[in-house]
Amino acid sequence: MPRRANDHGFYGGAHIDRAQKPRARPTPPGGRENIMVRGEGRIVAALGAVFLTLGGINAALRGLLFDETAVMYYGVLAILIGAASFVVMLTPLPGDEP
Repeated sequence: MPRRANDHGFYGGAHIDRAQKPRARPTPPGGRENIMVRGEGRIVAALGAVFLTLGGINAALRGLLFDETAVMYYGVLAILIGAASFVVMLTPLPGDEP
C-alpha cells in the first residue's frame, strides 16, 4: 500500500482500518430520539421577520435623511412588528418539547 500524506509512520499504517463503522447510540428510555425541535415553518417566518426589520431600518433612516415623515413612521412600525414577530416565532411553545 503506498504511503499517504497523513500516514506519519507512528503506527506503521498497516493495521489502521480506514472504513470504521459508526458506534451505535444508546436508545433513550422513551424509545424514540428527538435531536431538535421540528419548527422549520416558524424558523422561516422568523427569517422573514428579520428581513422586515431590516427593511424597516432602511425606511426609517431614509425618512430621517430625506425629511419624509410618513416613510419614517412606517419604517419604525415595520421595525416594531418585525422584532416582535421574531421574538414570538423563536419562543419555544409547550408542544415543542423534544
